[in-house]
Amino acid sequence: MNEILKLIEERHSSRVPFDRERPIAMADLRQILEAARWAPTAHNMQNFEIVVVDDQELLDKVGNIQSQISEEFLRENYQQLSFSEEGWHPGHHVPAIMERSCQAGGGCA
Repeated sequence: MNEILKLIEERHSSRVPFDRERPIAMADLRQILEAARWAPTAHNMQNFEIVVVDDQELLDKVGNIQSQISEEFLRENYQQLSFSEEGWHPGHHVPAIMERSCQAGGGCA
């Protein structure tokens, strides 16, 4: 247990500009993938897939994909996403996408 606490205490985030031209060492990639494989998930669902893309043309295409925010996801997860201890209630600010659907539907469920 002390080893885990020491790791947590020594953890830090590096804030440096992302360099698209700097390759990731294969040993580092393997370690990142192993950590992701062992990362906990809610209810141990492990409901994700990891895809490694190293083709620059494909990466550019993926980077340009436009997507919409899922209203259903926001409704189901807003309390966890709100970063507040008291949670969501009708007086709280909600994202514009939820405001529109709440008004159109005659209230928020």
